[in-house]
Amino acid sequence: MSEREQGKSTSGESDLVLELNFVPQWARKPADEVRYGSFDDRGSRSSRGGGGGGRPRGGSGGGRGARGGRSSEPRGNRPPPRRGDSGGPSQDRRPARPAGGGGAPQSYSPNRNSGGARDSYRQEPIQAAPINIRFLPEQQALVGLVRQVSSTKRAYPLIDLANLLMSKPGCCFVKLDVDSPSPDTIFYQCKECRTIAMDRTQIESHILLKHRDLYFDTEEVLGEPPSGTFVCVAKCGFSGTLLGPPNHHSYADAVRRLHASRFAHMDIESYKDRIQLSHEPDDVERWKVEASSVIECRRKEGTEEEREPIRVADADRYMQEQVIPKLLSTTKRAVVSEAVAHEIQDSSIKRALREEWQHESRFPLKVSFALRAAFKHKHLYVFKAGKGRGVNFVTSVEPLPLDPEHAIPSISEVLTYLREHPGCKRQDMVAALRPDAEPDSESVKELLQPLHWLIERGHILEFFNGTLSVPLVKRR
Repeated sequence: MSEREQGKSTSGESDLVLELNFVPQWARKPADEVRYGSFDDRGSRSSRGGGGGGRPRGGSGGGRGARGGRSSEPRGNRPPPRRGDSGGPSQDRRPARPAGGGGAPQSYSPNRNSGGARDSYRQEPIQAAPINIRFLPEQQALVGLVRQVSSTKRAYPLIDLANLLMSKPGCCFVKLDVDSPSPDTIFYQCKECRTIAMDRTQIESHILLKHRDLYFDTEEVLGEPPSGTFVCVAKCGFSGTLLGPPNHHSYADAVRRLHASRFAHMDIESYKDRIQLSHEPDDVERWKVEASSVIECRRKEGTEEEREPIRVADADRYMQEQVIPKLLSTTKRAVVSEAVAHEIQDSSIKRALREEWQHESRFPLKVSFALRAAFKHKHLYVFKAGKGRGVNFVTSVEPLPLDPEHAIPSISEVLTYLREHPGCKRQDMVAALRPDAEPDSESVKELLQPLHWLIERGHILEFFNGTLSVPLVKRR
């Protein structure tokens, strides 16, 4: 998908409207980490500053009031916490282990020593993928921004416009390039929805789970419960989903499906290490009831014989042989929308996205560079103002210096004052040049009358906050 295609409007009816009334830097809200910063290394979404397994902030579970502040109850009047009680639910709390061990869920892994359930899950930190990421302005947002800047005739700080696009969902798309000389380091991309991964198996699993309904209709039918005697049943250590007895023919397929659908961000072996065994008769009976419901798949197209109901495993085999080769592609560069970027399951890509998003949210230098080039292409003008290196501003009016000595007296008076007092506002100029005049007097109207014409011609620059200045001739 090209950048032009990524920028197309979904509705095509109206341009995006952005609020151009900026607030001071100290009053701005922190970067919205809910969009990219909330992706932790295990793929879960968490609140700002929190991790997937950390103690919850605020609420009744964190010892704080309903509004997130500290409890109004004096510290001395609070009852001492009981041992092992943190005042609320905690994801890190281990369940009590029965003395006899009978009937309690046990960790199941052929490669695990007994008693090492928690330690065996210690994964290596997820490393960011070797890729370059750029957030670029979406076409509809850019058109709306250009239209608003052009209509106001005012100058806006380029970095604040970049911040504006970064803070509003849907105003940027994401460009990802592989940054590795190795020919084996590539993106695997789904042609249907454009999502990507560095691992081929992740995209294959994605196609099986997300796009099977494009080719098959599914129906749940009630069948016979599994026959035989089962003394235990495996269950997911995260969700508690029953997977079946390890010696049953459906077990491996159940593990693969649940991992691909909900825990694809984890390594498959690390996921298997969290599978538990339950000897509870209730769990075994519940699995038998669940296993008696069978999913049948029917091809949406084909002959009557080809559209006969088949098992899910046979439908997946068809997808592997006939569909996945058509929907899977490889590339060194991918351009995806922000919505697609959120659905990426590859942990290393998500890590890189989070880091780049947080960096650009603090100071959107790359986005401002892209905006600068886009504005020039749209025939807007970028200039610098301020001391030192200055700040880049953009306006729809070309700044054209005008010598006060070559202007009529009414214009010369305004230009001279603004040259000596850059950054003043209309009321400041009126108070200085017409101190004794009423705001609606003729003398004040004559002073302000040429202002609109001078701004339209670029002889005076009006900034987003109403301040005025004159462009100066560049020194050679």
